[in-house]
Amino acid sequence: MRSIFLPLAATLLLVGATAHADDPAPTAPAPLPAPPTPAPLPAAPTAAPTPTATPAIGSYRARYVEARESLLAGHFDECRDAFATLAAEAPSESDRLLASEMADICGNLAKKGLAFVHQKDLGESNLSAKATGIRTTDELAILYTNAVLYGVGTGFFVGAAVDAKGPAGFVLPMIGTAGVASALIYAADRGKGMPYGVPQSITTGLYLGFEQGLLWTLWQDANNSYSNRWKENTKAAVIWGSATLGALAGGIVGATSTATPGRASWVGSTGLWTGVVAGFAGLAAHGDGRGDDAAFELTAAIGVAAGAGIGLLTAKAVSPSIARVRFLDLGALAGGLLAGGLYYAAADRSSNATAFSTITALGVLGGLGTAWALTSSMPRDDGPRVKDEAKFSPTIAPTQGGATFGVAGTF
Repeated sequence: MRSIFLPLAATLLLVGATAHADDPAPTAPAPLPAPPTPAPLPAAPTAAPTPTATPAIGSYRARYVEARESLLAGHFDECRDAFATLAAEAPSESDRLLASEMADICGNLAKKGLAFVHQKDLGESNLSAKATGIRTTDELAILYTNAVLYGVGTGFFVGAAVDAKGPAGFVLPMIGTAGVASALIYAADRGKGMPYGVPQSITTGLYLGFEQGLLWTLWQDANNSYSNRWKENTKAAVIWGSATLGALAGGIVGATSTATPGRASWVGSTGLWTGVVAGFAGLAAHGDGRGDDAAFELTAAIGVAAGAGIGLLTAKAVSPSIARVRFLDLGALAGGLLAGGLYYAAADRSSNATAFSTITALGVLGGLGTAWALTSSMPRDDGPRVKDEAKFSPTIAPTQGGATFGVAGTF
């Protein structure tokens, strides 16, 4: 067994060795291709140097800022000229258009006489009222005050008409009608408020009507015997009715015309002082004696009506501020009191109606003339500015590769 096993094992080993010798030797794996060499990155572009403004452009910008500061400061003539110069020297078309537009804005502001005013500096100024065409607070306060007085007069008229026997018959109607008159004003002023100048027009008409009613009532008393004089209720009706018609007429005239507080006051003052001078002139012409009161009242009533008419015709041309009218009233009053008082003090018991009336009338005229001269530099009050009519014009502006067309206008 052993002899057979050994040859057999040797044979198997030989066969195994031969088989391994016949197999091809394993080849080494092919090396991987080398990665491509990366292309060198392009060098970063050198940053362009920051352009610096040339001296000419830098000067232009500085002058533009100065011109703008002149505009903001309200120096419209100065900024108009500065922007016009900049437009002529502009470094680009866009700069030229901008400077030209700014020059036009400054020119329009200068032409219209406008000014920048801080809101808190206005205080009780009438500027905002004039700008919007709405009555001033002062006008409204004066109208309310006179409405109460009108209500008191109306209550007296009612008491006289019903022949009241006690104080309650007069006092209660006064309180009631004063409240009604104030309520009517409140209702008329609701919303945005009454137009500029209308409350003062109502007040002026009220006083002119009252003056007419009072003068004609006094004239009727002085010109008639006791038995032919009007009764108390008739007198009250004439005075109350005349004042009421005057207030209505004043409101209508004020609402349908370019009324201002100054113009309305001017009409009232021309009526008042023309009536005073006419009354003294009539008294001087009549002289001492019976009927001199009637002469004064008749000519004064005619003078009030004529003076109011003159005031209406001249109000727009004069257009005084209400402050100037108050100074004119002060001048007339002071002149009349000074001249008449000095004459009466000097003449003592030898004074006469003709001389006193003449000197007093001349004093009124002299006071008016003096006040007129002293207040001649006071600003006018022409009321709210009337808006200009709409104006349109074609415009053209160059653009890259063409132009743009449009329409510009003011309205």
